[in-house]
Amino acid sequence: MQALTVTRVMKILKVREAFLTDYEVLAHFKEIEERQKETAQVLGSAAALGSANFRTIQYELLDYLKSSPAANYTAEEIVQLSQDLAQFDLTKAERLQIINSRPKAAVDLYNIVEEMENRLSEEDMYAILGLFGVTAEENGEMENGEGDEESGEGYEHHDGQEGEYQEGEYQEEHQVRHGEDNEEAEVVGHSDDAMEE
Repeated sequence: MQALTVTRVMKILKVREAFLTDYEVLAHFKEIEERQKETAQVLGSAAALGSANFRTIQYELLDYLKSSPAANYTAEEIVQLSQDLAQFDLTKAERLQIINSRPKAAVDLYNIVEEMENRLSEEDMYAILGLFGVTAEENGEMENGEGDEESGEGYEHHDGQEGEYQEGEYQEEHQVRHGEDNEEAEVVGHSDDAMEE
């Protein structure tokens, strides 16, 4: 008699992937924690907790998410923010990051949105910040241009003296030196041209 070998191949018929906000992850893990508490009352605490590795990950994740902006959202706010952000030229991942990080300034959006200056107008940027309760005044925008590096005003040297930016000129005041003597020193600085890249 010959032995018959049967090989079973499992194939994923429909890929199910989705982006989740930190709020949704927090809600899911809170739900898991509640089920564990209910199971602990019935079966005992050891059976309810399951794997020690999973419990460690669960504890650290919950600890992180409870101290993040996700802890301050409601399910309705997440839905509303998702709908409001859909009107802007943003990818799903960018909308998700904006919701998760709850931006407080324009610089936060520049860190999230790739090529933001080409994709969003200044009005769009402030409209997005407005969704999180940030006004232009809170964002540091002043009508007279004070503090605007591009206007050449409001620049301060490390020694406390005021100065002006000059386009394309290397700013020695922004050099940071490391090492004991000049031969070993590494100079880190920026020019206006490098900042535009």
